Amino acid sequence: MPRDAAPARQPLVQPDDPDHYVRVMAETLARIHTTPVDAFGFLPITLTTPRPPRTTLDDDLREAEVRAGIARWGEVALGPTVLRHGDFWPGNVLWVGNRLTGVVDWENALRGPALADLAIARLDLWWALGRDAMDTFTAHYLRLHPIALDTLPYWDLRTALRPVGDLAAWPAPYAALGRHDITHATLRETLLVFIEEALGKTPG
Repeated sequence: MPRDAAPARQPLVQPDDPDHYVRVMAETLARIHTTPVDAFGFLPITLTTPRPPRTTLDDDLREAEVRAGIARWGEVALGPTVLRHGDFWPGNVLWVGNRLTGVVDWENALRGPALADLAIARLDLWWALGRDAMDTFTAHYLRLHPIALDTLPYWDLRTALRPVGDLAAWPAPYAALGRHDITHATLRETLLVFIEEALGKTPG
């Protein structure tokens, strides 16, 4: 590398220090969510209902049950509106070594509840680094940005719908970043547990 060349900034999906990694991720998401949102009135608002199903429901990923669980929540209060990234996962966060240097891919940015972003990040961190990493991330985020978690299972279910009908395509971004161990089978296994836990916390 030439002396004056800047170190490469790239996503990090297999960190040497997962605890440090998820804490910095949590700090970054908390900073995004505490950014004054008034200047972003041009961004769309988070939809209050999930996207409609495809022609055929994805039985393998319990889509009908997930949608029924979402419906049981009724009208969910969105809470305070924050600036949302919309797709905050390890592939959209750039690092140099152990230093986070930027967040990319803001094409899905919008305004809405912080829990919607939190749920997306939680699932991807479980996929990439395991359950403990997801829990550490969630706890650290809440220390920095305390918010009510009453409706987190609702947003977890909304997040679970994102790969429905298309899960086979989701390992590719991880493989492109060197994580060939993250496969359709591992994503499916984790997602089904994620769904089961969210349904278990859903009103009857």
